[in-house]
Amino acid sequence: MNIISLFQSFVNHLSNILVNNQYLHHIEHNLLKSTNELNIDILRQILEYLDLQYKNSKVRKEKYYVW
Repeated sequence: MNIISLFQSFVNHLSNILVNNQYLHHIEHNLLKSTNELNIDILRQILEYLDLQYKNSKVRKEKYYVW
């Protein structure tokens, strides 16, 4: 999943929150939950990208040898 699709999913979820909740505290709670999930997903994507870059890096292959 890429970052653009994560944000699209977040926007869709926000739309559902605003339509389905009548009370401000429900909106606030769901918004906080959604932003936390978005942050986790973005961090996961970044870490997976960095991990892949490091696995394929020349520096790592020069420093380490796997038996």
